[in-house]
Amino acid sequence: MSLDIADYVPSPFVRDGRHPKRSLSMAEAAYAAGSAVVLFDRDTAFLVSSAASADAGTTSFAIRHGSGFLQVALPVDRCDALQIPEAVPTDRNPSRSTYGQCIGVDAAFGVGTGISATDRARTARVLADPATVPEELTRPGHVMVVRVDSGDKLAQNTFPAVALRLAASAGCTSAVVLTQLVHPDAPMQMSDGPAAQQFACEYGLQAVDVSSLAASDHSVGDYYR
Repeated sequence: MSLDIADYVPSPFVRDGRHPKRSLSMAEAAYAAGSAVVLFDRDTAFLVSSAASADAGTTSFAIRHGSGFLQVALPVDRCDALQIPEAVPTDRNPSRSTYGQCIGVDAAFGVGTGISATDRARTARVLADPATVPEELTRPGHVMVVRVDSGDKLAQNTFPAVALRLAASAGCTSAVVLTQLVHPDAPMQMSDGPAAQQFACEYGLQAVDVSSLAASDHSVGDYYR
């Protein structure tokens, strides 16, 4: 199911003081249906959605409420197959935001400048397509890829790794669009966990504490199809 940006409107739960029900299974179902999902811990929050079903609506919503810096998390073997190298190969500290960061790419066909929401959604879908070959991507580009190595035990709880576990547990392709959320009440700051949960409530989104996905049995490459 594809969602238009008009679908992301403030939820009536906020106005009448109620809170939507949330669970990991509900988040998985929402993600599989094409909805954005909020992943958070105490200090940080990301908006994630399926790259395979990316469209202008979900991408515009992510740009509007995030930093504008869109990434796509992919398993490391898929990055190698697409010839997408790390931009900072010597940075091996999982706590750094540059960990696993690759060069930016654009879809080679079907895009304009590459920067618009429509173009970046197209690039995300190309990245998610298992039939894509390296020649169908141009480098550098406007969508930043993050390599996720399921064998790297130090990096299992990074947000890109957790996002891929959510995709796997939802039975979806291991390719996830993610952006760090901006604090809704302080636009010069990034969101923390409490603010992200309020944001999710306001827009009727599922929100998942990353600790609930930390022990997932799914490998990040289980559902690359």
